[in-house]
Amino acid sequence: MLKSLGHSAVALALAGCVVPVPVPLPVPNAAPTEASSISRLAATPPRSGAFDVMLNDLRRTEGRAALASNRDLDRIAASHAADLRATGTLSHRDAAGRRVSGRLRAAGVSSCGAGENLAQGQGRAEDVFRDWASSPGHRSNMLYPAYVNYGLGQAGDTWVLILLTAC
Repeated sequence: MLKSLGHSAVALALAGCVVPVPVPLPVPNAAPTEASSISRLAATPPRSGAFDVMLNDLRRTEGRAALASNRDLDRIAASHAADLRATGTLSHRDAAGRRVSGRLRAAGVSSCGAGENLAQGQGRAEDVFRDWASSPGHRSNMLYPAYVNYGLGQAGDTWVLILLTAC
């Protein structure tokens, strides 16, 4: 459950703010190569196997392709989760005012579209997944058909899910 009705309202309101934003082809801090597309970035075993299974089961049930977990996205999501926890806020903007696409570019990864879910108050991946799946805006993000990769970050009870489209 989210910490309080206040956080719940904030989290649900923030979910409606997430719209895929077009940006250049994803490239990790290197010269473009044949392996530069987001679908070819090194997929890694999920940080949370339970979350990966639940997310991809939901997507399959709704006729969507599975998403690949990505270590770079995990790192970027975890960094934002740690910042949110440290400041006691829940915002799609970081201290520098950047949304997810700006944080991705700053980390050397760009994409043709990105989305983000935030939550506070859940201790386990199963709990945050259940809450996001029950929220229309968060659920819509998790089911957006163009997404191909995701990263999950956690700092205490603060969670960030980053989703990326293919180009």
